[in-house]
Amino acid sequence: MRSTITFMKVTAVVLATTLGLSACSWTRLTKEAHLKQVGQFNIMGIDKGEAIKRISDAGFTCTEGEYFRKGEVLIITGYVKGSGKEPVVVERVSCNKRNLELMCPQRRFIDFEYAKADNKVVYMRPWIMEQSCF
Repeated sequence: MRSTITFMKVTAVVLATTLGLSACSWTRLTKEAHLKQVGQFNIMGIDKGEAIKRISDAGFTCTEGEYFRKGEVLIITGYVKGSGKEPVVVERVSCNKRNLELMCPQRRFIDFEYAKADNKVVYMRPWIMEQSCF
């Protein structure tokens, strides 16, 4: 009986230590929670600098061109041939934040594009990489 209680105590300590070191249960977000957080930033249509500030204030690190080929990217916003609307020239920014796990942490991303003409955010894509191992 006494050895069973000792075994249960040891098992509880090992389990608590494992959960504490992985930090999974406390710092991982679901896709829905990430989308809700990103929605609160409300960056569509605002200046690129203000968008980066809002996202950085929440602990994200933002970089321009690190994950993408540096330079101009063309997207078409409301473009219909012969309508007089021209394609918009944009540049990309990628922001990311990792959770507290030491091995293979979850990494949350917010990629957005802004129009070069006026620096206004025209497109945003939040996404999650569940395990970003080495």
